[in-house]
Parts: sequence; structure tokens; C-alpha cells
Amino acid sequence: MIRVNRVEVTRKDFEYLLINVGQQQEMKHVKGKVLALCMSDPTHLLACIQYLRSQHCSMLLIHGETPQQTVIQLAHQAEVPIVLVQMSHS
Repeated sequence: MIRVNRVEVTRKDFEYLLINVGQQQEMKHVKGKVLALCMSDPTHLLACIQYLRSQHCSMLLIHGETPQQTVIQLAHQAEVPIVLVQMSHS
């Protein structure tokens, strides 16, 4: 179990979130790539980081409140070709 912003996340819930992250279309062909992540949900961000680490990816983390156009500019400046912005998680 982990706590994120005073909310307990069980191992089962986190594993379920990891499965959902891995099944998202954006995550299908990321193995070994470099991605920029901009997410405001810390639990989802942790799940994405965990999944991407398992895929041997490198990540540029951008604060979740950053405007989308700025995210794109920052990723471009860092020469990061793939940008993932707050994906929905059900």
C-alpha cells in the first residue's frame, strides 16, 4: 500500500492501474523510447513511470499544471518525440 495525497492506494488498486496503463493505445509501442509525461494525477503518474521503467523508457517529467502548448515546446526543446498529457484512466 502507498499513500498519495493522504489517499491510500492498495497494491491491488495500483496493479489494476498498471494493467490499464499498459493497455492504453499510447503505451503499445514505447519500449526503449524517450517520452515526456505531463500529468496532474500523482497516482496515475506513478503507474505510468512504473510501466515505462519496465519498458526501458526514459522520461521527461513536466508539472501537471503546465499548459499543453508549453509542454509541447518543452518536449521539442529537449528533443523528446513522444508527449503524453494526462491520459484518462478508468
